[in-house]
Amino acid sequence: MQGIRLLARGKINLALDVLGRRPDGYHDVAMVMQSISLGDELILEEAEEGIVVTSSDPLLPTGPANLAHRAAEAVRSLAGLARGIRIHIQKKLPVAAGLGGGSADAAGVLFGLNRMWNLNISHETLAELAVKLGADVPFCLTGGTALAEGIGERLTPLPSLGRRWLVLVKLPLSVSTPRVYQAWDRMGFATHPDVPRVVQLIREGKVAELPKAWGNALEAVVFPLYPEVEDLFQQLQNRGLPVRMSGSGPTLFVWGFREDAQARAFAQQLRKDGLWAEPVTTEDRGIELIEICN
Repeated sequence: MQGIRLLARGKINLALDVLGRRPDGYHDVAMVMQSISLGDELILEEAEEGIVVTSSDPLLPTGPANLAHRAAEAVRSLAGLARGIRIHIQKKLPVAAGLGGGSADAAGVLFGLNRMWNLNISHETLAELAVKLGADVPFCLTGGTALAEGIGERLTPLPSLGRRWLVLVKLPLSVSTPRVYQAWDRMGFATHPDVPRVVQLIREGKVAELPKAWGNALEAVVFPLYPEVEDLFQQLQNRGLPVRMSGSGPTLFVWGFREDAQARAFAQQLRKDGLWAEPVTTEDRGIELIEICN
């Protein structure tokens, strides 16, 4: 097999709570995570030597700091291989946007190289590699709807939400996740979203009631750091539809559209205001194999 092409889907957080900082510097969290239809397209091809990463987005680092690069090195090390690999990332997920783009790319490389090189690495072993790369990588490897605990590595699958339409909205800025968590440590918030209630509603199939219970603890940190994100949040909320921030932001998602055409029309309105806006749907898997290239 000479190459493989796949879709690495992003995620949103239907609930996100930060429980505290661990001695190792990570944070214990409780999150309800959901795959979305928007994702990066990855093309993996055999190369003569080394790991070469290229991207359609000039803002994306392509060296060893790139999670996809690190994922390829992890697979090669585990398998005891020195085979060369070329990874091209066609970016659709904005960089540093709270949508798990880097994590999705890393998960895609883990999945893709295992398939491309016929390594037969178990999903459990891939998940162990994933958590060493980043807290969201294990979920992006599995996808669907799940409760994520610990630092994000303990996943409990939840029932599918079915197909739901939503619109992602982002200002032209990026947010540093480490900066957000450092600010959370300094502020020491005691209020927490009701993650168990969100899980219960999903298990009971009461998806329409999710906005009554959901929450994101990091909004209390991001909004003071980036007041323009809070302003946009309020503007969207004033339109009468549920809105929430995904991850550490700055991307917001607007919920409650009945059909694709309605979501597309709403996104088009926001684009006229100079915003990045993308209609998406919820999905039941994170990685999708598109094509095997011989």
